[in-house]
Amino acid sequence: MIEMMGNHLGLDLIAVVLMFVSLWLLGNHRREGFIFGLLAALAFVAFNGLVDSFWGILGNLILAILNIRGWMRWETPPRTAS
Repeated sequence: MIEMMGNHLGLDLIAVVLMFVSLWLLGNHRREGFIFGLLAALAFVAFNGLVDSFWGILGNLILAILNIRGWMRWETPPRTAS
């Protein structure tokens, strides 16, 4: 088990951490979450390239595009007076 943790240049760990940060930020209505999601998707593309997973690469390229789309379409919600 310990030996598996050092495989793949740590790209899998980096991608997972970036994805968790992305989800945390987006859950708190922070636009920066899309940047972390994009970085996570690109790290997963690199990881899937190392393990020769075509569908993993394709799926994460689509996720990268969706993160870019989310960044571009983000609108700050209007502030309400309390």
